[in-house]
Formats: sequence, C-alpha cells, structure tokens
Amino acid sequence: MTFLLTEDQQMLRDTAMSFVADELPVSHLRTLREAGRNGDDVESRIKLAELGFLGVMIPEAHGGTEFGMVGMGQILEAQGRTLAATPLVETALIGASAFLLGGSTGQQSEYLPRIADGTLLTALAVDETSHHAPLKTALQAATKGDGHLLTGDKKFVVNGHIADLFIVAARTSGKPGDEAGITLFLVPANSDGVTVTPLRTVDSHGAAHVSFDNCPVSAGAILGSSDAGYALLDQILDRARIGMAAEMLGSASAAFEMTHEYLQTRKQFGQLIGSFQ
Repeated sequence: MTFLLTEDQQMLRDTAMSFVADELPVSHLRTLREAGRNGDDVESRIKLAELGFLGVMIPEAHGGTEFGMVGMGQILEAQGRTLAATPLVETALIGASAFLLGGSTGQQSEYLPRIADGTLLTALAVDETSHHAPLKTALQAATKGDGHLLTGDKKFVVNGHIADLFIVAARTSGKPGDEAGITLFLVPANSDGVTVTPLRTVDSHGAAHVSFDNCPVSAGAILGSSDAGYALLDQILDRARIGMAAEMLGSASAAFEMTHEYLQTRKQFGQLIGSFQ
C-alpha cells in the first residue's frame, strides 16, 4: 500500500524540518550539555508550543492541532536528525496519549490545554530496575480513606528532572508480575513525599530517579480504572515506541546522508573512497 502525506501533513513536515535545522542543530544540544542543562530548554519549549507541535496529538477543542500520530511522526523524525532534546515524546506524545486514552472529561479539560501551550511537562514513571519491565511494578499504593499512599521507587524516569506531573504505575493489588492490580496515578512533582534525583545521561536529554514516601493521592488522581491500568499503560507504551522509532528513523537518515556525502568528497590514494569496493 502506498502511503502519501496530505498537503497539510507535508506542510507540517516541512515546517518541522526547517525549525529543527535552524533552531535545534546538534550544536544547540552541545551548548545545553556544556551548560549542564541536560534537556532543560525552556526557550525551545516555548517555540514548540507557538508552532503547535506540543498540541499535535490534542483535539482543537483543547487547544491542539489534532494532526494525530502521523503528524507527530513527522516532527519526531525531524527531531531525530539533530538528536534534539525536547519534551515532545514524554509530554506531547506520551502525556497527551495518556489523557486521550484513559483520562476523564475533567482530566482532559484540565491537563490537555496545558500540554498544548507548553505550561505542563509530564513524565511516565514505570520502571523500577535497570530493565524495562512494566509488569514487575512493585511500588505500593495503599488505600487510605478515599485515596492512596504511594511508597516505592521509579528508576530512570525520562524527563523526570523537569516534569511537573508524573504518570505513575503503582500496584493496588496482586504481586509483581501480575497484569491485574496495576493502577496509573497522576502525581504532581511537588507533592508531599516525592523526591526527585536528577541524572546526567549519555544523550544529554536528562532523566531522574523518583522516590515516593507515603505520598498521598486522591481518588481523582487515578487515570483510567483502578486495578486495570496495565491495558491502558500498554497502549500508551505502544504509541511511545512508534514515536521513538520515528525519531530513530530521523537519526539514521541523517547519519546515512552524512556518510554518503563523506564518501563522495573524501579522497585516498588519489581517488574518492566511495569508489573502493
């Protein structure tokens, strides 16, 4: 089947490619790294919001541009070409998808406009070891009154060091390894009992270990259904994987083009190295 972008999607792609090349070149990432800012780039986030990129997944009724996964893919592919450190994957894709797929009407009205305008950064807090294993969630959500108390640790939370809101996978029943019993909670980063330990990452995008010590959350903080959060989490992660694949396509394409140009210009033994077998 032939896949072709619509005129609007092509315009979005062209805009993204131009923006990344002009505003987020590899040299920009190096500048952030040398300044120790590790993905903390408020100036670029404002520009992303002004272009509508942070609201690509979000309906127009909530301040978005509603280009969906195809539109997000074009932007992430462009971003991947320069290894740009932006909150697009963790907030514009993962955060927006979480609310679109599992959020109540009230949650969508409260959070989606803030994602679209760049005033809310989200981070998905899932893994508890060095391996990606959502089913092994052990962080406890003990019932207290109408709410819960969260206790446990999440490791390597991407963008966790700058997030305003965590989407936390916790266990309300069962044991690690069980699909049933996982619940997703919305936890503001400034909540009581939350400790964020920033990490310096190799890609200079930034992450954090996040600890919860009897962190109180209300019944309204549950995203989706109690004890049945794994199915929602799996859908969110599927979208995240697609987005990461688009970003890696951009990186691979840029690397190929750089290599091809080098092969056509570098000479050795009096001839272009691209002519060697």
